[in-house]
Amino acid sequence: MQTVHKAALDAGQVAGKSAYHLDLLCHEIRARWDGSSLGLCRRIEGIYRASGFSMHVDRDDQQFYLSALYTLVSQVRADCIVETGTFVGCSAVAMACAQDDQGLAGVIDTIDPAPRQYGGFDVDDPVAVATTVFGAAFPERIRHHRGYSVRPWDRSRHDLPTAPIGVLQHLVRSRRIDLLVIDGDHSYLGAYGDLEIGHQGLRIDGPRLIFVHDYHSISSVRRAVRDWRRRHGDRVAFRAWPERSGFALIQCHPGMLADRPAPESPFTWS
Repeated sequence: MQTVHKAALDAGQVAGKSAYHLDLLCHEIRARWDGSSLGLCRRIEGIYRASGFSMHVDRDDQQFYLSALYTLVSQVRADCIVETGTFVGCSAVAMACAQDDQGLAGVIDTIDPAPRQYGGFDVDDPVAVATTVFGAAFPERIRHHRGYSVRPWDRSRHDLPTAPIGVLQHLVRSRRIDLLVIDGDHSYLGAYGDLEIGHQGLRIDGPRLIFVHDYHSISSVRRAVRDWRRRHGDRVAFRAWPERSGFALIQCHPGMLADRPAPESPFTWS
């Protein structure tokens, strides 16, 4: 995995837990992708077939980031996961497989407004596909929350149905998150809002990890990550995989989370 930036702070060593060391996690992601990610793809496809859906996991793109998510959950034993953006549910299913394999009792909360169509994707009612699979394969492990993580902005990818707003803000008030997965509203404001609100729910004595999908392929997401990192300086460690859709992996310093106030929106609404 390519190192794009190394913050002065090594958050893994500060935590005193080698399993949380960012570079070791990156090494494991690469090693397991080479060794076992194809089997994970076939397993996910089988889970969808069992619910009556034909699913083909893209070996050129999805295979890598699904394997990365599986590896992260396994390595840090992530019990509490929050995801923005559900779509057909493959990411949540990959993480649920990891929790099952590690014998964890954890739960994955995934947020999506559930539009009938997503722009650029030929799938009718994709979140309905996801929730059907969740109910059949992981009824106690994956919970879908219909709504917007922050606010509806991303008109480029889907219509914007009427749905609750601020779901992420509600979730972080009641949870201490091990892993935050950002793959929802791909606008600048949406990605930045997910980062700023979501990181406040990270468990201070946990891995404190944020996984941002589409970091390479969508410039608005990349700019949001860049500006959020500038705001928080050397209190975040950062790595990125810059190929295909790409992803960023961020680890927050415990000092960011100490004495934190109740999460507030970083924006003023008109």
